[in-house]
Amino acid sequence: MNLRKEHVVLAGTLLVLGALHFTGGSTPIAARGGTRGGAAPELERHAVPDTSLSLPAARALAQIDRDVFAPPRDTRALPLLELEDPPLFALAALRPPCVPTLDSKLFGRALRTELAVKPVPGLFASAEDADAGDSFEAIESGVAPDTAPVPELPLGALTPDQRAALVAGYRRLHDWIRLDDGEPLFGQIRNADRYGLRSRSQEDMLFVEVKPETGAERFPGQKPVGYKRARVTEFGFADTPSNRIQIRRRDFAGDVGASQCANLLAFAEECVAQRLAAREALAVAEEMYARAAVIDAQDPSPQLGLARCFEAGFQLEKAYEVYQRLLAMYSHRPEVHIGIGELEARLRLFESAESHLREAERTGRTQWRVQLALGRFLFERSRFADALAHLREAYKFEPSEPTAAPTRARIRTALGRALLATGAHDEALSMFEKAQQADAGDPDAFAGRLSALRMGAKGSAPTGSPTGASFELSLARALADLDAGNFAAARDGLALAASSDPLRAPEAWRALSWLAESCGYPEEASRWIEAALEGDPTDTWALYQQGRLLAGRDDVQGAREALVRALDREIDFVDALVALGHLAYRTGDHAAAERYLERALSIEPRRPEVLALRGLNFIRQGDYSLARESFDSALGLDPLQPLARVGQAWTTYRGGDAHKARTQFAELNDVRRMLPESDPFRMYAMGQMARIEEHTSKVVWSDSFERLQLKNDWDVEEAAGPVVSIVDGSARIDGTFASNGSARLYRAYAAAEFVAVELTLTVPSDSNAKVGLFVSKERRVGSGQSQVQSKFGIARRRDGGLVVLLMDAATAEEAWQDMPNVGGKSWWPLDKPVRVRIERVGEGNEATGRISIDGIAVREGFKLPRLAASTQDVRVGVFVEGQSGLKGRAIVDDVEVTRRIRK
Repeated sequence: MNLRKEHVVLAGTLLVLGALHFTGGSTPIAARGGTRGGAAPELERHAVPDTSLSLPAARALAQIDRDVFAPPRDTRALPLLELEDPPLFALAALRPPCVPTLDSKLFGRALRTELAVKPVPGLFASAEDADAGDSFEAIESGVAPDTAPVPELPLGALTPDQRAALVAGYRRLHDWIRLDDGEPLFGQIRNADRYGLRSRSQEDMLFVEVKPETGAERFPGQKPVGYKRARVTEFGFADTPSNRIQIRRRDFAGDVGASQCANLLAFAEECVAQRLAAREALAVAEEMYARAAVIDAQDPSPQLGLARCFEAGFQLEKAYEVYQRLLAMYSHRPEVHIGIGELEARLRLFESAESHLREAERTGRTQWRVQLALGRFLFERSRFADALAHLREAYKFEPSEPTAAPTRARIRTALGRALLATGAHDEALSMFEKAQQADAGDPDAFAGRLSALRMGAKGSAPTGSPTGASFELSLARALADLDAGNFAAARDGLALAASSDPLRAPEAWRALSWLAESCGYPEEASRWIEAALEGDPTDTWALYQQGRLLAGRDDVQGAREALVRALDREIDFVDALVALGHLAYRTGDHAAAERYLERALSIEPRRPEVLALRGLNFIRQGDYSLARESFDSALGLDPLQPLARVGQAWTTYRGGDAHKARTQFAELNDVRRMLPESDPFRMYAMGQMARIEEHTSKVVWSDSFERLQLKNDWDVEEAAGPVVSIVDGSARIDGTFASNGSARLYRAYAAAEFVAVELTLTVPSDSNAKVGLFVSKERRVGSGQSQVQSKFGIARRRDGGLVVLLMDAATAEEAWQDMPNVGGKSWWPLDKPVRVRIERVGEGNEATGRISIDGIAVREGFKLPRLAASTQDVRVGVFVEGQSGLKGRAIVDDVEVTRRIRK
């Protein structure tokens, strides 16, 4: 601690008082008179006064601008400059999360990145280019822009292998027949009950031939041609899901015994799986489940399958009725509780759904179906840690039968997703690899591996091709292309993913927003994120992305609403907290900014840019001690953090060391010299160095007239009649005009030194003259006479109107300009002290002037090159101007003149 004179005086005083106390109190004072017996005196209780009421308000010693024991001076330094906001860091950019999801608590750690915009012309059609079309609607409908039509395959000059492959492809698309030993004909078999033709060998074949390349009829309008079965040596149906289902359906025609019940259920499940590819699949599945229920009325499996069939067809009420019947009969069977629990989850009856799933777990804890269903339910509710525990149990009890390989792959993939969501990326990658070991063609396991590698897991890229496609696989591949900079491939992949599953399309649209922003299409980025939130208003990442985009467009209110919604979804979302603190700081709500930043740093304390922003916020709140601690912490983590270096320099300046502050700003400029001069922090540092140097070169001279004589280098002009005197601590110009003219009180300054003059001026009600403040450059032309070369002033007319004078060249007559009243009120009422000011802003020919009254600018921005560039002295003072026989009065007090120090 630095000792000050006050501390020494206080210590000495305490020592003297202590010595007096001990020397005076060591000798007992003899009581007057003798002791008297009797009752002890009664003591009276008196209220103790509150001494804090008499204590002066506390103030920091650093705020005292001079030594306590130094004599007072009439010159002082200007008040310290206030902080000019430095460039702030942009809100953190987060890459699109992996699929299927990532815990939003981990967004910052896993997804935070530096967004470098790389313009890619033509990637999205411009909204202003009418010929280019609308890329938003094109991609939303699943068609990427600039996609060329697929050329038809050449039909001539084929090798035998190519021709065989081509014929095999035609057989998958069209029915076909072979007549005698010729080439197969492709078209449509039109017989009634055509799937039973093999059992009706005498029936003619009704056939409509088509062109296999296009599918168009070869002979349009012609009726089906009947071919004798003797001529048809071979025939077949198109290899489509619908045909396969109808052919297998005939296998179960007639009576089916109990031994065929398992095959019946397997076929029904296959039909449910093929419901999107064949319109009759659900009807066939419903038929098969109903027949199986008749065969074994004691087994709930057919009824459960029927309920799932209804669910797949969105007949949810029928499905719920089936589950209710099963629940009344088989409440002890966990699969029944699983079925109704999953249906209630679809209906968003989450509490009831979880209750049923918990009941299923109670009765079937060691069953993989139970643990898988509960784990997936919790995962979809974003309760990732709980889901992980149950999915580990499902993996522990997974089926071991050779035919259950797809089931094992499904369990392991679900566990891998939970591991990925909780940040265990390496373990997740291992689990996805195990899923591929069970089923090498599982597309979701393949997608999981891509996502784990994208999140930083250590491993090799998956090889081979999955047998099938899925939304997650398309999205994972597109995100990998996006991270690799393959923007066109990423665009097409995201469009494909969005069209493949409309219910999950918002996950692709939010990634398209990031793609558009990365490639220089801000409008497209905003449109995609709006579409994503329209599809899923609860998407935390999309809400943050929208808030960041709106903040970049200075839509602070919209950005704050989006970020608050994101924070409502996840209270520990660090980057949303930082962004809200950032916005609160920008809007001046520093108390709210402190709450957000403090919360963010309590979760993630090693964020130097956030510590620096919090330090700036402390400066705005006036707490320089906490600001210094925050800046030091930021620089301890990152010695080159520019915002922290700016804050450190400002706390140094506000601590009174302007020279060291300029040095710290110079050091900031030096460490960033590898960047161009247009770097915002370099420009800020240079600007603040100049600002501080300019500020410290000025001082304020003051005069409060607390004396008996004028003195202090004041000059007067009293030839017109009124005289100047010092009365009761103020200078007064008072008297009757002997002739037309003016009386003046002024001081002279070198033109290069003068910056501003400000004083309190009162016009008494008995004054009948024009009174004002002036700054002028004058040239002596005779004995006691001068010629005005430049003059600026503000005055109150006799009738109360406000006028200003802007004269930067010698003229025959002063042209005062009337200023209108504001709000119908007079600028300058009688008997009321007003604060008037004239100041110069800038230097040389670029200098401008500003005239104000009571802090309100009356005129500003006017040029005064002659006054600013003059080498002569300027006169600064007060005048009272009137006519012969009239009385003029003015009271002047608290004069302050700002001037530049000569070096």
